[in-house]
Amino acid sequence: MLFAAGHAPSSRNTQMEMGLFPQNVMLGPVAKGLRSCPRFSVAGYGDVLRAKLGIDPARLVVCTMAVGHADETAPVNRFVPQRAGLEEYVQWRE
Repeated sequence: MLFAAGHAPSSRNTQMEMGLFPQNVMLGPVAKGLRSCPRFSVAGYGDVLRAKLGIDPARLVVCTMAVGHADETAPVNRFVPQRAGLEEYVQWRE
C-alpha cells in the first residue's frame, strides 16, 4: 500500500494529516485479523516510486504500508512497550 498525498510543498497542517490518515487506515487490517507496518523511510525514494508506479510527479510520497499476518513467534512481535500514564503528558485546564 502506498500513500501519496498532496502536492509539494505542503503546509504544516497537511504534514499532520498525513500522519493521522495512515494511523486510521491501520485500524482496518486489525478489524480483519491482520497487522500492518508503516514504512516512512520510503519517502526519501519518492522519485523512484513515482517513476516506477506512474504517480504524478507533483505528488508527495508519504509512506508505504505492509499488511499481512503477524508472525506471533517472532520476539519483536511480542514486545509490549511500557506506556506513560496520561498524567505524565497531559495538563488539564478548566
